[in-house]
Amino acid sequence: MTEQQFLALHTTQTGYNINNLWYINVNYDDSIPEVPLYARTLTAAQHYIVGITVTRRAKVVDGVSSVDITEILQGINKVRFSFDGYDYALNITSRAYYTTGTNGFPYFYFRVSPFLIPGGAYNQLTDPEVDLDVLVDFSPFIEDLQFLFADYDPIYNNIQRSRKSYKIVVSDRNQNANIPTNFQAIYDGTAEYAEVLDNIYYDTGWINSRYEGTKTSADNYAGLVPSIAGRSFEGEVYNGDAEYDTFCVIGSTDRIYEELFHTGPRDLPRFTSSSLGIYIPTLLTTNTTTIAYVSGSYITGSVEVGDILMIDQEKMKVVSLQPLATPNPTFTVKRGYVGTSDVVHTADTEIWKIARTDLFRFTTSRAKSSILDNTVVYVKETNTALYTDEFGTVYNSVTCSVATS
Repeated sequence: MTEQQFLALHTTQTGYNINNLWYINVNYDDSIPEVPLYARTLTAAQHYIVGITVTRRAKVVDGVSSVDITEILQGINKVRFSFDGYDYALNITSRAYYTTGTNGFPYFYFRVSPFLIPGGAYNQLTDPEVDLDVLVDFSPFIEDLQFLFADYDPIYNNIQRSRKSYKIVVSDRNQNANIPTNFQAIYDGTAEYAEVLDNIYYDTGWINSRYEGTKTSADNYAGLVPSIAGRSFEGEVYNGDAEYDTFCVIGSTDRIYEELFHTGPRDLPRFTSSSLGIYIPTLLTTNTTTIAYVSGSYITGSVEVGDILMIDQEKMKVVSLQPLATPNPTFTVKRGYVGTSDVVHTADTEIWKIARTDLFRFTTSRAKSSILDNTVVYVKETNTALYTDEFGTVYNSVTCSVATS
């Protein structure tokens, strides 16, 4: 069944509800786009586990008492269990936490890489309710270690010595407790700096950010990513309101190229768009900024805050979203973006996404970069000009009719 149907079984008020304490629920499907038809056997249907839910409380080995495993579930990347003589190893690709199950049992939903159910186990595993106690292995099993070995610990396996203070120096009193033996060096300002961090130890905000680890994303900064990775290219930058003749009809010897930077999926920045495999289920009126969507037979892409979507000819900037794995997936968008018109769209219209490409310019010594916002950027190697929005994201392009390189 689909993710929406599976998750709905945890929240329905009537009929069959599978949100029970201590349960692991398995969702399977027989139409997985990652597994093409030619790679499947033709003699029997194949079924794949695509997602599971796990309540945050689990039975311990005595089969009676239970324990809260929320912290463990937040860090796992694989779930293993055995059933009816077959082993299952599910690799987690994404997760979501739901606090309001119908029966009052919060649970995690894990989307997993499609796992083929062994043919002999299909009928037993897909029984409407297999009410058996099964030993489950969560990997990695990390409990009560909120920061040690975490991804955001900058010094884990990455340090040789402590950073030195910029103002506190070493006072050598090993030989004389009253007067340090390096007194003259201290007086002259040449003493060795001490390995002491210059931090505000009494301030909770500084302590947490320094020692507990921090994580930021585009959600925190209106679609701007906190870190970038990409490729450099040669281009020429113009103001966003520049005319076609200004940036296209010009000889190569008259251009002033500079090294620029882009985050697109290819070697050179381009403007491309493609269907996401989702569509709007009902009529979308003007000025409606929260857009509900549903998936078709398969999904071909993902969406993040800051992406630019297209419905017909209208472009929209994503400012927040509820993922497809949630009960009511939606986008909150800025309508009529980058000069397009906010218009009515009929039901069942596909939603497209412009491939995310952000453009940057290096500052002095390549130590810093700044976004190329509201610009037209001519790309030397492709003879095209790219238009960027106020965040430096590409939203359109033109091909120059006169080759200049």
